[in-house]
Amino acid sequence: MAVMERVRTVTIREATLEDVPQLVTMGHQFLTQTAYQGRIADNPDAMAAMAIRLIEQSDGLLLIAEQDGDAVGMIGFLCFAHHLSGERIAAEVFWWVSPDVRGSLGIRLLKRAEQWAKAQGVSTIQMVAPTERVGLIYQKLGYEPVERAYQRTL
Repeated sequence: MAVMERVRTVTIREATLEDVPQLVTMGHQFLTQTAYQGRIADNPDAMAAMAIRLIEQSDGLLLIAEQDGDAVGMIGFLCFAHHLSGERIAAEVFWWVSPDVRGSLGIRLLKRAEQWAKAQGVSTIQMVAPTERVGLIYQKLGYEPVERAYQRTL
């Protein structure tokens, strides 16, 4: 008897207000399972407010990835005029994919966000690399390192 393997369907779409609770849950995972653990406070109200802003305002993008109807990834971007050059840029606010489906799904989210940024007339995209491994992924995709951020708790 042949063993049937279930094919999982992944959908990437713009998030809606109805997705906010799932986005907040993934935001919690993002802040507690990554290099940000203990460095950025886990504040569900702030996460929900940011998600709503990215969904409702034209300068924001929030994509959600679903696998068989379950939220498994997200990426958020915000466009603004660079504070020194005035050029329109897009900056990553967050990028999270559940550990069990990382890989090509994360890249698909980023590529969709890049397409959106280009359509917004953006000249530059800024990404954050919390680890050297993530930085290497960016470099393989054509991103160049520009600076390093440091943080100190007061």
